[in-house]
Amino acid sequence: NEHPLIINIGPEPLMDEFNSEYLAQKLEYRSSPIKNCIMDSKLVCGVGNIYANESLFQAQIHPLLPASRLKDEQRVLLVQAIKNILKSAIVAGGCTLKDFESANQQPGYFQTDLAVYGRKNRHCYRCATPLMHIRISGRSTVYCPSCQKL
Repeated sequence: NEHPLIINIGPEPLMDEFNSEYLAQKLEYRSSPIKNCIMDSKLVCGVGNIYANESLFQAQIHPLLPASRLKDEQRVLLVQAIKNILKSAIVAGGCTLKDFESANQQPGYFQTDLAVYGRKNRHCYRCATPLMHIRISGRSTVYCPSCQKL
């Protein structure tokens, strides 16, 4: 018996059950932007704004792409990217953007590895195109218009 507060939460992204087949099933009829979907805790828990931006960049997927339009290979790349980004963030202790400290009062260092988040108008590390900034559902979104075509 699961607690009522967590019964509707999706799988942890680092678990085996979060895979491209799971994503295909959950996104089949969703027309909302893929960024919104991967940040929806009913679909997958724990993918916040920073990690969504970074994962979509790593997978070369435009954040506004309607979720149901993801191709099979894009779903595979996205699942791999989410897992890679989160594992790297855990190793680095997360992101310290303002006054965050971990339980042992240590700042996180993953922000030094950010490829897009917080880098609007700077150049893409991959192709040197200036990064674009938009808001999706009120959330800051930075992407490369060359690497992440819609």
